[in-house]
Parts: sequence; structure tokens; C-alpha cells
Amino acid sequence: EAFETAVGPGASPDVRSRSLAGRALAHEKLLHWTEALNLYREVVAASPDAELRRWAGESVLALGKAHLARGELRPALEAFRRARELTPPPGQSQEARFWEAEALARLKRGDEARVAFDAVLAADAASPFAPDAVYGLASLALEQRRPLPAVARFRELLLVWPDSPRVPDATFALARTLMDLGRYQEAGPLLQRFVEHHPRHPRAADARYLLGQGALEQKKYREAVVLARAAARSEDPDTRTRAALVIGEAELNLGRYAAALQSFEAAAGPGAEREVRSRALAGRGLACEKLRRWPEALRLYQEVVTSSHDAELRQWAQDRALAMKAPGTPAQKRPTTNPL
Repeated sequence: EAFETAVGPGASPDVRSRSLAGRALAHEKLLHWTEALNLYREVVAASPDAELRRWAGESVLALGKAHLARGELRPALEAFRRARELTPPPGQSQEARFWEAEALARLKRGDEARVAFDAVLAADAASPFAPDAVYGLASLALEQRRPLPAVARFRELLLVWPDSPRVPDATFALARTLMDLGRYQEAGPLLQRFVEHHPRHPRAADARYLLGQGALEQKKYREAVVLARAAARSEDPDTRTRAALVIGEAELNLGRYAAALQSFEAAAGPGAEREVRSRALAGRGLACEKLRRWPEALRLYQEVVTSSHDAELRQWAQDRALAMKAPGTPAQKRPTTNPL
């Protein structure tokens, strides 16, 4: 109210602008977002004070970031769009446009987000936000199940901006995508470099697991055991169980059935995901069969049949159970799936 009364008849442009700025800040504190944004824009458009204009523009951008941090995506998007429309836009080159794209991506408006990220790069490829925009485009491609464009964008980021803070995450995401595509020989060096350069990264244990999985897929069973054991020491229980599954598969292929059984038992422990547990039960059944522990093997196969969501794995377990009841039936190859 005080700021409103300050703008009386004959008030100078400077006083009026400072009053508008004060009203904007008061509305922001009162959580009146629309009023605050409109007043900040008015300050930018009308104030004779360049420093006050700059402050008002930065306030619009900061308001958007605050909304984004709180998960208030629609108000954030509105603020970033208002900031982008200011002349000149606040922040660093293409900053408002980048955050607009980020808000769109979090709102799951992928096509609009892709256009906005592309606009950042088209307007200023040297912007400090260019590598973030490329990472955003790669992430969108993954969400939209377009792995090949994602691979191209991740490679672009690593090549053009090797010092970007996004490099560790991009390296892991690229390697993981290549694993999903079955391109293990390309993924391996990336994962190894990631583990060596970023041993404390939150995804380091996942990278070690993927190294083991890649070795398993390439039938390098001894190497798979060594690599997966490093991942099995992870503090993350999910990573530990997945790594134990890789070890069990490798030991099974090496003919070390007792060791395989032990690893599969660890993989099927408390907290294991249903898919991991089903595969571990199938592995335990086969290991028990190889160890001539027939009743236990039959029980495990039947448990896979009743509990697994994987139709192919259920059919395999049912066939194995029938084969055990009818000796001489040729064994079918156990199905495997993509890396978990």
C-alpha cells in the first residue's frame, strides 16, 4: 500500500519506477506471482535507471528458477517466457530460453522442449548453456525411445564440450544406451573411462555392473566375474543384486555350479526386483540340476512358472521341469534378456 501511494500526481519517472519495483517485490513475497511478473516487466520497460531495469529482469529469471526448484513447473514456464521476451533478456546468453526448454521437458511436453533446446543452439552455439541444451536434446530422445539420435547428441557433447560439467552424466548415459543397442565393444571403453575418472560418481557402481554385463554378453565369462564382483560391493542393494546375477550367469557358463548357486541365491535375496528374482530362481534351478539336486531344481523351476512376469522364461522353466520328469528330453536354451 505504501508503494502504491508513492505514485501520486507529479511523481518523477524515477520515483514511479522504484515504486513499481517495490510493489513487484512485495507481490512476490505475498506469492502473487502474476502481479509480480507484470510489475517487473513494467519496470524493465519504463525505468530510466539501467541498473533498476537489469535488477527487474534478473528478478523475473530468478522467480522462474525458484518455481522450478520447488517443482512448480507451470509458473516457472510462465516466468521464463516472460524473461525471454524482455529486451534485453536477463542472464547469460540464451539462459531464459534454456530454462524455458527445461521447464517444458519436465512438463513432458517433449516436442515443444525439443524446439526450444534447438533454438538455444541456433541462436548462439557458443552460449554457456549450449552443452546443457545438447544434453537436454539427448535426454529427450531417450525418453521418446529414439536411441540413435540420443547417441549422436551425447557424442556431440563429449566432442565439442569436453570440459562441461555434463560430461560425466553424458558419458554414462551414452554407454548405457550403447549397451541397450547391443554395441558392447563401443560401450566398454566409455564405461571404463567413466569409472576411472569418476570413481565417486553416483552411477559408478552401475557402470561397473554394466562392464560385467557387457563382458557376459560377449562370452568373456572370467572377466565378467571380476568386473561384476566390483559392482557387487556397492552400497546400493539393487546394484548388488544385479551384479550377483551377472556373476551367477558367468559362473554357470564356466561350469562352476556351486559358485553360481551361491551368487544366484544372493541375487534373489530380500528386496530384489521381481525380474531379477525370477532370473535368479531360474539360474538356481539350473545350477541345482547340474549339481544333481533334482527335487530342489524342480521346486525352483515351478516357482519361476508361478511367479515370473516373463512369458519366455516361464515357458523355459516349465520345459525344464517336464524334461526332469521325462529323462532324455533335450534341454532348451535358457532365455536371456537385455541388461537389467
